[in-house]
Amino acid sequence: MSILKTSILTFGLLGVSAAGALAHDQRLIDRTQAQQMLEIEKLRRAGQLTRLEYHALKAEQDRIAALELSAKRDGYVSPREFREIREAQRSAGRHIDELSHNSRVNYWRLWKWNHGVRS
Repeated sequence: MSILKTSILTFGLLGVSAAGALAHDQRLIDRTQAQQMLEIEKLRRAGQLTRLEYHALKAEQDRIAALELSAKRDGYVSPREFREIREAQRSAGRHIDELSHNSRVNYWRLWKWNHGVRS
């Protein structure tokens, strides 16, 4: 195989792996976002979040989704945009954890959860 063909093949594979890494990063963002939304809904149904806490967490998730949409608008998520989104998601994860472990609860939802009413 000639040097030119080897170089083209090598750079082609590097390009494919770089594109794969970019797609992986976007899937990581989407997966984290989905997991956080599911966690918020589970905590709401279990009564561990008050109505105001629930709406505050949902608003934070909406801001992250808008940030992600803005980053993906040009079809490319830059490393800086990726770090910004991931830091926002980490911060949201900390907020979810803090609000779910405070002493405030939604007593009606908590009663329903403990008595098998899962709506």
